Amino acid sequence: MCGKPKRDPKIDQQLEKQEETATAAKEQATIDLEATRQKQLEAERKARADAEMLKKQQEQAALRQAELERQAKAKKQADAVAMSEKRGALTAAGTRINEQTGYSAAQKRRRSLRAGRGRRSLLTGSGGGIGFFSRFL
Repeated sequence: MCGKPKRDPKIDQQLEKQEETATAAKEQATIDLEATRQKQLEAERKARADAEMLKKQQEQAALRQAELERQAKAKKQADAVAMSEKRGALTAAGTRINEQTGYSAAQKRRRSLRAGRGRRSLLTGSGGGIGFFSRFL
């Protein structure tokens, strides 16, 4: 027996088992790593899709708001035109003539101020009676 002593076959078997378990552990780790990476990618895709959907909803809401504002503006203009027509046309002096009476507001006021107060009795009433003169009446 000269030379090296032979290795025990049990040691070789243990080394082979350790190598097998190490390769199995590496394979399992790569599978787990790939699974977590797939989950991350799926989460990123979902977040991107949610962001795109939110952006589309915001754009649609902005379009709806712009349409409502445009309609409100058109209605306001139509109301202003209708109100202008209801008030009547402008005269050369810049006053409005009422279509129903044909008189402007200034003409109505002037007429009411110039109009007589009606008949006053000197015998009865609060005018002062017979012979009463008042410069205010």
